[in-house]
Amino acid sequence: MQGHITIWLSWSPEELNTLQELMRAFQARHPAVSFSLVYLPRESLLARFQEALQAGEQPTLLLGPSSWAPALWRGGWLLDATPLLTQDLQEAVLPDAWSQVTVDGARVGVPLNLEGVVLYRNAALVDQAPATVADLVQAAAALRGGGKVGASLDFGLLYSAAHLSACGGRLFDAEGDLALDLESGTCWLTLLQQLAGAGPGVVDTEEDRLAFQEGRSAWLVESTLARRDLLAVLPKGNLRVDPWPVYQATGKPLRGFLWTENAYLPLTASGPDLEATWSFLQFLLDPGNQQFLSDPLGAGRVPVVAGVEPLDPLAREIQAALAGGEPRPFALEGEQDLRPLVSAVRLAALQGGDPRLAMELALLQLIPATPTPGP
Repeated sequence: MQGHITIWLSWSPEELNTLQELMRAFQARHPAVSFSLVYLPRESLLARFQEALQAGEQPTLLLGPSSWAPALWRGGWLLDATPLLTQDLQEAVLPDAWSQVTVDGARVGVPLNLEGVVLYRNAALVDQAPATVADLVQAAAALRGGGKVGASLDFGLLYSAAHLSACGGRLFDAEGDLALDLESGTCWLTLLQQLAGAGPGVVDTEEDRLAFQEGRSAWLVESTLARRDLLAVLPKGNLRVDPWPVYQATGKPLRGFLWTENAYLPLTASGPDLEATWSFLQFLLDPGNQQFLSDPLGAGRVPVVAGVEPLDPLAREIQAALAGGEPRPFALEGEQDLRPLVSAVRLAALQGGDPRLAMELALLQLIPATPTPGP
């Protein structure tokens, strides 16, 4: 095999070191294949990638979040990987992960690892995971005083909308259309109102994270991307990830959104370079290499291949929490204006308003009444 693989990414130094080790291992098998790495900050990577293709440059691989998939595909930047996928590869990767590279029926990339929203706990403050929402609220309330706030939780939609599943509802359907209804929405706002009893709730601010890092809050609802930062400030062994507690009113557990880091193949990829790139992607998805990528001293990634257990105990807790996750809908970052729903969350959860009335008001703004046909 021959070819040159150019990878554009924004990984950390530890992650890059792990990737370079895998590149060397791949080259040991395929010495005629060469690599180039182009690092760019995450905030500029997507725009630079698009500019490069317009200028006729030809990177063969872009590594980035699954939230980029719709815009990249619909903008005509990506190769449809569907014809390249074998049945074995599709079956090896977790089904929910494929949802994060599927746009308009096409496989617009390959998922490399799992990410998502989880429930972190400071074990120095609370030594056991709560079984139910009521248990969490009760344990948090017992902590208050002496500078402790109990549990400051974020009720922004990224952190709370997946909990709709505990009420039998969803925010969007498979086509990306709003699927919220009054009954499940009211149940959800009632759930959030109960959770708000755990401590001072926030909506899309950093106050909850600050309280957790300072040891004032026992729990934090946050992305797995925050794990390294949290480990840097909490004493070793104190950071845990709990299973989502059960909402006792429905008997169903809460859930967090899950998403993936993806490998995207540019539309310009072809010939020996594409063949080498695709072979390297399959190499990265080998179970042994997926586990190697999970090393906490290296990339610290959560495997996307079924049956692969991370090397790190904390990553294993994250993997278990994400196993029951709700795939993050692309429409969450779409054109739908969800501000009325955020207002409903504030009214019910943070201000103690009536959940049903709050949801009725939100739905009136989110789903305008269908005009009555004329004569």
